[in-house]
Amino acid sequence: MRTFFQDKQGNPLLLTGWQCHNSSTGSAMIQKAIQVVREFHGNLLEAPVYWYWLEPEQGVYDTSHVRELIHTARDAGLYLVILWFGTNKNGHPTYVPEYVKLDPDTYRLAVEPDGLPVPSLSPHCRATLQADQKAFVELMKCIKEEDEEYGTVVAVQVENECGLAGTDRDYSSMAQADFEKPVPVELEGLELPDSGASLKDNTWKGRFGRYANEAFTAWYQAKYVEEIAAAGKQI
Repeated sequence: MRTFFQDKQGNPLLLTGWQCHNSSTGSAMIQKAIQVVREFHGNLLEAPVYWYWLEPEQGVYDTSHVRELIHTARDAGLYLVILWFGTNKNGHPTYVPEYVKLDPDTYRLAVEPDGLPVPSLSPHCRATLQADQKAFVELMKCIKEEDEEYGTVVAVQVENECGLAGTDRDYSSMAQADFEKPVPVELEGLELPDSGASLKDNTWKGRFGRYANEAFTAWYQAKYVEEIAAAGKQI
């Protein structure tokens, strides 16, 4: 049998737990979630960390709520999975800092086919990715500093339910430029059933047919998360 998790000593670890409410961290609701875990005889809590709390001002990082969360789980005798509410929370920028929300010229929203913006940050915007990545690195530094000795934090979920609200892909000029590029070599040989496509055509429309827009969005969302996760993993 494969072992997916191990404790600090390398022993197999069966995790059973509870995910708390989105806004529980830093509130009394966290203790209610811990009580539920105990009632179900679990050993794990999953709780969110918010980008806008971690970076209350641009370039200024405050990890106090992360440290408090780690200690709360540890004091309760629970393992902890941290859920990073960064660019995405159910496809929306709910927990991004104010400086991001107030500067759409820099941190670009996705655009629907008729040119109107939608309430989702574009995965094609490098400025947003780099800002999120810097904040995520600070989160991982904090976890390492606060918890490396103990192993309370067993995993980190990078972003949450990535997607775009109200559109199948970003139709902005920067996204369109990516759409007009050939399908990446990493997707060579990949075929979606019932798409009406051809593996010989290396455009998004040609390769994925009726699913081209969704495949395009899924690829760029995945690449976005991959870059952020890779930077954190280095820590």
